[in-house]
Amino acid sequence: MVSSHRVQITGFNAGHEWRFSVADNGIGVPEKDFERIFVIHQRLHTPDEYPGTGLGLALCKRIVERHGGRIWVESKVGQGSVFHFSLPVRTKCKRDAQAGSPPSQPVSETSVTGA
Repeated sequence: MVSSHRVQITGFNAGHEWRFSVADNGIGVPEKDFERIFVIHQRLHTPDEYPGTGLGLALCKRIVERHGGRIWVESKVGQGSVFHFSLPVRTKCKRDAQAGSPPSQPVSETSVTGA
């Protein structure tokens, strides 16, 4: 079991799309299950082992794909996971034009730690 949980969130404009990553130092996901974790009600563990419904990542996938993006994971069992998703850069509306161009550098980086 991980003694100190870490989550790091990053995002940046890659020109034609926004790319976001959510990295953790959790239990990790076996490569054979990379696609399965994005299927509704598919769980890798029993509710007694880890809480959850099997809805979260499936909903994330549905939302991202409805906005024209993609979602994927990189992971190693026992080392944690990095969940990536991208969303296309949309055409500027009047409000965006007044605010200026989107930054090309990371827009934010947040780390969350806990016991």
